[in-house]
Amino acid sequence: MLSSKFKHIQLINLQWLDLANKHVLMELRSKSYYQSIGHKDINGNMVSAIVETPEIRLYEFKSAVVTCDSSHPITKQNIYVERVSTIQDDLADYRGGTLFEHSNSLALIKKRSIQVSIEEGFFLAGNGASNYYHWLIEIIPKIYFIKSEFQDKEINFLVSHKVREIKNFHEILQKATEGLNAQFTYMEPDKEYLVRSLITLTTPNILPFNLRGIGFKPQYCIFHPEAVQFIRQLASNYQATSGETYSDKIFLARRGSIRDYNQEQIFLELKKHGYKKIFIEDYSFLEQASIFRNAKFIVGPTGAAWTNIVFSSEGTKAFCWMAKEIGDFSAFSNLANFAGVNLTYTYYRASHHNTYRSNYHIDAKNLIEQLDLLKML
Repeated sequence: MLSSKFKHIQLINLQWLDLANKHVLMELRSKSYYQSIGHKDINGNMVSAIVETPEIRLYEFKSAVVTCDSSHPITKQNIYVERVSTIQDDLADYRGGTLFEHSNSLALIKKRSIQVSIEEGFFLAGNGASNYYHWLIEIIPKIYFIKSEFQDKEINFLVSHKVREIKNFHEILQKATEGLNAQFTYMEPDKEYLVRSLITLTTPNILPFNLRGIGFKPQYCIFHPEAVQFIRQLASNYQATSGETYSDKIFLARRGSIRDYNQEQIFLELKKHGYKKIFIEDYSFLEQASIFRNAKFIVGPTGAAWTNIVFSSEGTKAFCWMAKEIGDFSAFSNLANFAGVNLTYTYYRASHHNTYRSNYHIDAKNLIEQLDLLKML
């Protein structure tokens, strides 16, 4: 007898979404090419890669099951996994939510005990839906590509319950759906949703959710320029209210114990040079965009806060540090390139096998020297 831990685990066939041709309603964009920009180091060295961006396709699945925390629709026969076309299949890890484990042809899925039936809906949730980067950069731009198709129709968006709970996320959703006759179904974490007519779309900006034993490379990050432009326009008309001022030198501070480091020591050194500590999550979406737009110098460790660099002004200088073991994670360097920001990276060595949670130490003297070299003091 299976233990209670595994009684809801089911083995199912895996099919890559880009091969699910019978479910394609229409192709909205054809393949194109994009130059993915990697990290630039203190010496100005940088690697980039020309990548092929896949078609943007609109899909329909009949009687498909989805959950708030997994990107992959499930039918009776298959789970449909959207892969990143620029990485070898067995090196990418798409686990999350319903998807417990997978190979290139089979998957273990976790069934939820409560099932809710819905007539129809456009799926706007999935892996990372509670993460600011994944929500704003990967999920929200899907709305841009379907606006013309649903301009005069009512559309039911299936979104994570987190969007209702996180004020910034809800603010982004409201702005992105302006002009649409939109309804929203907020998907609860303990439920799976059986949708008679499920509509979904190719993710226009995408990177592997996780990797299997390797570091990132620039070619693993795919962006559609018009999708990024849509994101930038969401905050383009915001004007700071009377009396609202933001520093032109900001230090991106973090709360919590994940990737803990000598943050206060670093800030005290930066403070001597006019930097202001910012906990960016304390601000509304439009305020975050405005803070980055007004900053001339931005310093801090890697993290979702850097997503806002997409709103920065051309000519801004930025300095970010991250674990060497992660590799060339190029999401933020690409967003910086779109905004015309001069972003430089430096690295530290992780002190634990779990790179994403490892504590570390930054040499404050060396950091100030590097910023001085970059004329950021």
